[in-house]
Amino acid sequence: MRWTDRQLEAITRNERRILVSAAAGSGKTAVLVERILRKITNPSCPQDITRFLMVTFTKAAAAEMRGRLAKALSQRLAKADPDSEEGRLLLRQLMLLPAAQITTVHAFCMRLIRENFHALALPASFRLADEHEAGLLADEAAEAVLEEAYAKNGPGSSFFALVEAVAGPRDDRRLKELILTAHANLMSGPDPEGYRRDRLVESKNISSDAAETLWGKTYRAGICEEARYYHRAYEALCSTLAKASFPGADKLYIFMEEEAQEIADLQKAFAQGSWDETRKALLAFAKRPRFPSVRTADPLKERAKKLRDDLKKWVNKLEVGVAAQENEQVLDDLRESLPVTEAFFDLVARFGEVFSEKKRETNVLDFNDLEHMALKLLCKGNENGRLIPSDIAKSEGARFDEILVDEYQDTNGLQDAIFRCLTEEGGAALFMVGDVKQSIYRFRQADPTIFLARKNQYSKERKKGQVALFLPDNFRSAQTVLDAVNFTFFSLMSDELGEMEYSEEEHLRGGSGVSGAKAELVYLSTAEEDDTDEAGEAAEPPLSRKEAEASYAAYRIERILQEGIEVYDKGLGRNRPLEPSDIAILLRSYKGFGPLVEEALAARKIPVSTGSGRGFFDTAEVDAFLALLESIDNPTRETSLIGFLRSPLGGFTADELGKIRLALPKKQNFYEALVKVSEEDSPLGEKCASILEKLKRWRREAGDEAAGSFLGRLLNETGALLLYGAMENGEARRANLLLLLEKAAGLSGGLGALLRYFDGIYQKGIRPDGGAGGSTGGVQLLSVHKSKGLEFPVVILLGMAGRFNLQWKSEALLLHPVQGPGFRRRDQMTRIERTTLKREAVTQALQNEQLSEELRILYVAMTRARERLMLVSAYGNVEDKLSKLSALLAGRGRPDPVLLRKQPSFADWISLALLGAGEPALLVKAGQAEEIEPGQPLPFKVAFDSLPDGKEELIAESKEQTADPALVEEIRQWLTYTYPHKKAVTLPAKLTATGFKGLTMPDEEETPPISFGGDISKKTPAIPRFLSGKTSLSPTEKGTAMHLAMQLLPFTHVHSVEKIQEGLQELKERGILSSEQLAAVSPDAIGAFYETSVGKRVLKQWETKGNGGIFREFKFSLLADAARYYGSEGLTDERVLVQGVIDLFFEEDDGTLTLVDFKTDAVTGAMVDQRARSYIPQVRIYAEALAEITQKPLGRQYLYFFEDKKLVKIDWSEQDIAANQ
Repeated sequence: MRWTDRQLEAITRNERRILVSAAAGSGKTAVLVERILRKITNPSCPQDITRFLMVTFTKAAAAEMRGRLAKALSQRLAKADPDSEEGRLLLRQLMLLPAAQITTVHAFCMRLIRENFHALALPASFRLADEHEAGLLADEAAEAVLEEAYAKNGPGSSFFALVEAVAGPRDDRRLKELILTAHANLMSGPDPEGYRRDRLVESKNISSDAAETLWGKTYRAGICEEARYYHRAYEALCSTLAKASFPGADKLYIFMEEEAQEIADLQKAFAQGSWDETRKALLAFAKRPRFPSVRTADPLKERAKKLRDDLKKWVNKLEVGVAAQENEQVLDDLRESLPVTEAFFDLVARFGEVFSEKKRETNVLDFNDLEHMALKLLCKGNENGRLIPSDIAKSEGARFDEILVDEYQDTNGLQDAIFRCLTEEGGAALFMVGDVKQSIYRFRQADPTIFLARKNQYSKERKKGQVALFLPDNFRSAQTVLDAVNFTFFSLMSDELGEMEYSEEEHLRGGSGVSGAKAELVYLSTAEEDDTDEAGEAAEPPLSRKEAEASYAAYRIERILQEGIEVYDKGLGRNRPLEPSDIAILLRSYKGFGPLVEEALAARKIPVSTGSGRGFFDTAEVDAFLALLESIDNPTRETSLIGFLRSPLGGFTADELGKIRLALPKKQNFYEALVKVSEEDSPLGEKCASILEKLKRWRREAGDEAAGSFLGRLLNETGALLLYGAMENGEARRANLLLLLEKAAGLSGGLGALLRYFDGIYQKGIRPDGGAGGSTGGVQLLSVHKSKGLEFPVVILLGMAGRFNLQWKSEALLLHPVQGPGFRRRDQMTRIERTTLKREAVTQALQNEQLSEELRILYVAMTRARERLMLVSAYGNVEDKLSKLSALLAGRGRPDPVLLRKQPSFADWISLALLGAGEPALLVKAGQAEEIEPGQPLPFKVAFDSLPDGKEELIAESKEQTADPALVEEIRQWLTYTYPHKKAVTLPAKLTATGFKGLTMPDEEETPPISFGGDISKKTPAIPRFLSGKTSLSPTEKGTAMHLAMQLLPFTHVHSVEKIQEGLQELKERGILSSEQLAAVSPDAIGAFYETSVGKRVLKQWETKGNGGIFREFKFSLLADAARYYGSEGLTDERVLVQGVIDLFFEEDDGTLTLVDFKTDAVTGAMVDQRARSYIPQVRIYAEALAEITQKPLGRQYLYFFEDKKLVKIDWSEQDIAANQ
């Protein structure tokens, strides 16, 4: 292979610190492999391959590098004389290759911990939890921490201030999510506790001038950038106005020139002045005179007015925001946020402790643990920012001559610290390869600034032993694609947007020799605003923008495939016809867009292959086996049971399933029908009985085994691997089933936990590592993130006009690694929230970083293409959109980064770049044809399209068919079907007897029907006392105390008020009653009950029989006929679980049961009888339940009201209420 000079330099340089900035398609993996090969085959001083540590970030990349090395060594060995020194050397390295350290960061850390587990006090049997299992443990830990915090803190505490500031209106789920996010951010750094300490120190040590604080500097720097943008725009416009000749041009020029100077003064004030000085400058600037009245329709005047209006909006926004607040108010906000910040960091720290405890209990580590424990082994301290390697680090570093790290742009601070410890103080040399323009994993805590800092340091500081190298040559893409990429990112990428300049050195240079078509930029008009046709009648709803782009992509792919286009095949070394698998459709996000594209491609019968997790779960073998597991767990789940039975695992035909279904009415479960058929003396009955016996046995065994063990045995017993392995694409099917087994083997818990795990990753659209996924050979449909590292002859990027997701800006708490947490401040009197300086600084930093990442995502997407690149943007009205964008530009040239940051989509960015470059087609559409100037052709072929005939134009037409009358009738019956048990659906499964209290007051003559009305969703949950701040008991709590006393007060202590007081005091001393409860109990009311005829009979029974015949606080659960309470209509055979607690019942001398229900309602006099009527349904339930449970005759039922000391008898025969004193 012929190497370029720059590649050779990267292969042969021997400095101890080498950083290689390798552009997309520059052959960095080949360079890495060649560098190692030359070192291990150097005849003068060969180094064993085991002396190198090669680190990647994915298992696939590690496997690819190992494979390339094996292939290269084998090829060289085949050419060498086996008896020569070279042959023996090559053979030795090939034999050592399996032992070579070609690994991921996490695998390296795992190996290090396994070898030194004793130094960390870890059990040797620890294992690594997968992402989902660790997530479940984290959720449990977060819940426990919040519950603990609620119990420990009261109203007025900083914790409650945090809850009020952050939690949502219904629950504190958002606070839990923020704790998890903050923990992940902290754990991505080498010193989480140090980070927490530094953030708190910054919050405490606040300058007397808000402008000098960390957040003041960040916030004001953003304002300075905006002011510079407006000043440059004004200056550019003024230079044009100076040459204008329309009436009033000179007047307009003078106004704009004066205002440009005032903008420059404002910028200077924000850059150099104190907070109050800049506030005064801002308020003074806001009083600028109105835009001059110039009577002309000249476009230049309109552009000036538009620019002035934008400036005014910006100033007005500042005028009502933090910038216009007085210095003391801003500082007061910062001081007020300190307790809340401390409370938040305390919660995060406590979460870390509880999370670690839960992981220790289950003997697992997560990925963060691996890196932190590895660093703990490698680092023994920190001196002024320099890590001090431990003896283990020195020993480990001495094992290797060089550490080579791929994709270094995706490291975080913790991983960088690990590599530094291994290479400090005479350790291994460090060779880093990456491309910061392809750093798109900040959401996983990757920090591209680490790579940028090293690159800038090595480039500027020409120290001995360190060097930064560049690989700009692209060996992947056609020059036409590279031209489009270079134009786009030279126009868009800068220090302000993208965190680096796309300089001449960063430009991609063609090296592939592949020819290709000019990159296409397609604008679609969806005409979403139009809702009537020419006749004025309602038109068919227009396609959404996503639907339009999906349909257009399918249409173009169909055309491309029909045209017989050829692409270059590297394997064949020649051109061949284009195939569907050569085409990739890339999406910013698969969710919500991917299914639309799949449908559009399916409508044109174009095969598609997706990389989504749901594609894996939708494969026949995985779907069938999960259906089997779900049927074992719960055989009444119809869809799972039928799915399993009709699969090769179940072996039932469609006819057999139909016969089973007909065995019972459709209203009954399919499982019941299966049981019924199993009782028949027929081949089908025997088959059903056999499968039921297996399900029963498997369900029993699943409860006794770990998920992995059970799943492995089930695969063998069902023969699933053989069955699906014998089918078409059998190896891929076997791989998918084995992947299920692999995931189950690493999971603690039984079958239920396993099913919850798989459901969790399915819902998130996560595809498990490994497996074959969905169908292959079709158009590749991928998110941009999943396409990284791949290349395709044809790439179509959809969703260009989709807005960037900035919804996080509305969150109550924002987190930034440097700026810390940012809260709003809430006025305690008005309850109105306002932003703060800290929150504005955090928002600004997060937004700038996100937009830089979005730009890098666009770079990754565009550089996946080899020969053809198509970008598709759907606007509602293309002309209107381009006209508005054009008006934002002050002149020709690169769009200002501040202007770009104000735009919400990729399409807007590229459109501004092309408009700034004078692209003729766009200028015509924008209504500025007169501004077209001759110049160099631009690298995009711009096309405008629309969907004039709606969906018919781009979605495959369906052929008319004559409907089957029988089918039509069957569909009609299904659509008009009325479920016979609608009433049963609305019934609760469980009812408490206290709910039977008459919610509608009964008439004098009859007991009312029992009502269960009331919207539970509108009922306010009771607030615990520790939250409410109250010390006295509520009426409900007083009632609980009285019932507790009546239940536990010994009968030896009820004969007098003095004895009752003595008994209550004993209950308090035993810790049964609290002081508040004791004070709430009325000894007089208790004594009065035992003076009634019923109370005396209770004591008589106790004296005669002891406690055996008297029951207090008797809990019961009864499965009853629902029609008894709701009426019989529509409730045939329906059952409801009734639960309750009977306060007191006892057996009389005649063998009947007497029931007493105690009431603490605050009613007296005539109100007692009226209130007693409302309890008739409840007492009736108690009585009927008691009779059914004890099978003894019922006697009398009573209510005793403590407030009035009154006993009320319920007489069912007369349905009236009599008072007995």
